[in-house]
Amino acid sequence: MKKVIDGKICNKKGLVSGFNCDIHGGYVEFKEPIQKSEVLCPSCGHPICPECACMEEGPATIDEAREYVASCESNAGYACCVNCGDYSVAFMLRFLKLKGCPIPPECEGFTQPKREALCYTTATVGALPNVDDIIRAAEEAFDKGTSGIIKIPDATGEIWAIPERHLKGWIVTICYPAEI
Repeated sequence: MKKVIDGKICNKKGLVSGFNCDIHGGYVEFKEPIQKSEVLCPSCGHPICPECACMEEGPATIDEAREYVASCESNAGYACCVNCGDYSVAFMLRFLKLKGCPIPPECEGFTQPKREALCYTTATVGALPNVDDIIRAAEEAFDKGTSGIIKIPDATGEIWAIPERHLKGWIVTICYPAEI
């Protein structure tokens, strides 16, 4: 089935050849059409703009690509989602693919291992009657690999869970955006 996406014809359903970036305001074109699901940030679903996510050219070799993937275990990755700040391995691999950079062979078929984190809530969030559900939602998103802001809808307003990498491990702070 042929489909027109952004003015270009794609032969397979769900493929995109580019998009208009709402961050820098320009059109981003991919070297070849790619699955729409691979264009979206795994954390927030915002399109990954390879131009906005990283100001560098990107890695040219497998070893440089490994450095990008290794940066996901630091306090900030070499590239990140400009919408939520995610710099997880899943995000980084999508970024490298969109940028046309080499992908380390050991990262093919990557699945996020379970991660451990200490979760802390502010007093305001901690006083909510559904605080256990809020913490569970934050933990589930974090376990999927999210390293950026996790947005949790709530009747009282949006709640954020903010993962931070520390020397002794991950800490997730759960708060209202105004409490940052």
